[in-house]
Amino acid sequence: NYSIYTGTITVSGGGGDYTISGNIGYLNNNNPVPNVGIELTGDGTFYTTTFGNGDYIFYDIPGGNYISTPSKYDDLGGLSGTDASRIARYTVGLYTFDYYEMISADVTMNGTISGTDASRVARYSVNLINYLNDYYTDWVFTSELIEPWYWPPIIYESTREYSPLNSDMYNQDFTGIRLGDVTGNWASGSKSKEETPFDIHTIIAKKGERLSIPLVISEKKEIEGIDIVIGYNSEVLVPKDVQLIGGILGNKDYEIQTRFEDGKGGIIIYGKEELVNKSGVVALLEFDVIGYSSSLLDLNINRFEVNESEIFGGLQVKNKEGKEVITKGIKVKATSEENECLLCKAYPNPFGSHVTISYSLPEAAEVQVLIYNIRGQLVDELVNSYKTSGEKQVVWNAEKLENGIYFCNIITGKCNENLKLLLIK
Repeated sequence: NYSIYTGTITVSGGGGDYTISGNIGYLNNNNPVPNVGIELTGDGTFYTTTFGNGDYIFYDIPGGNYISTPSKYDDLGGLSGTDASRIARYTVGLYTFDYYEMISADVTMNGTISGTDASRVARYSVNLINYLNDYYTDWVFTSELIEPWYWPPIIYESTREYSPLNSDMYNQDFTGIRLGDVTGNWASGSKSKEETPFDIHTIIAKKGERLSIPLVISEKKEIEGIDIVIGYNSEVLVPKDVQLIGGILGNKDYEIQTRFEDGKGGIIIYGKEELVNKSGVVALLEFDVIGYSSSLLDLNINRFEVNESEIFGGLQVKNKEGKEVITKGIKVKATSEENECLLCKAYPNPFGSHVTISYSLPEAAEVQVLIYNIRGQLVDELVNSYKTSGEKQVVWNAEKLENGIYFCNIITGKCNENLKLLLIK
């Protein structure tokens, strides 16, 4: 006999008499855990899943002996460098866990908490490994409050037994535990964040040059874990290394895990013993320059969190005045005696609906004048043709576009310049 509850109940194998219902909430915050599969086995087999509010229900279950077992294989977020740090520090007596957090920390499910668990959480977070343990288990569930117990191991009930089922059973609740999430900040689904506009700064580099770009936090923090996701143009940059030496975490008790592939990089840094409480350079990102492109961005930060919270910081570069600035976006331009040959200008800027873009060509060349939005998407192509030398102008009509920041990218065979434009109607 097998049933699946998907809004209406279908029961094979005869009529039923009883209802079983309950809720599954998350470790610590009791947030609802949806899409948990619950299998009822014994004198018949039945199946249901939790709703968005964490509730589940079985209808018309015949009397008999049963065991209900929850399982979940999706919603695999919630892990970070902070989780790895707390697990590592727990192993040396610098952090304490309650019993539920101990269960979560033992990601290998071998009955002990060790540096291996911390390492697996960090490597899993940057996709260096696909599984936390040999059982391919990401979620565990408890059916009862855990009584005080000495570790290892903590003994807990992960199922509910009905011997026999002879009445309706309500409030048959479970607690869901995402292995590795000792901070308890897991939430169902992905969290959408508003995009924050940022200036794109140009750096000059030679092909074959090794770039070392500092990654900086501008706020003083006691650093448990740092989580970074970057994007890079693989036609321009090849990742070579991420180093802590030279920054505030150099020669301290911090571990780093990285993964770079197909223009995306993940970086996890976590403290293993004593924590640093400072602001400044946390790492040096090293890239080899292999070419140049017409793209608006060659390196950008998509995520930068310290202790699972966004932080003010980014990539440290020098602007045209030679002052150090913090940015989340970089354009790499070829070094050349004619780097400034275009002498680009835009007026008025800010502008209402039309802006005049001027540039100077010291010699005839193929020219592109492209407009990008703040997300790096091409929104207009103003020029794509051969131009003779001299002063040039082109007018951009932005009447149909929304207010905001745009970038004008002017490209010739030798030059590549960007202008920031602000549309305000």
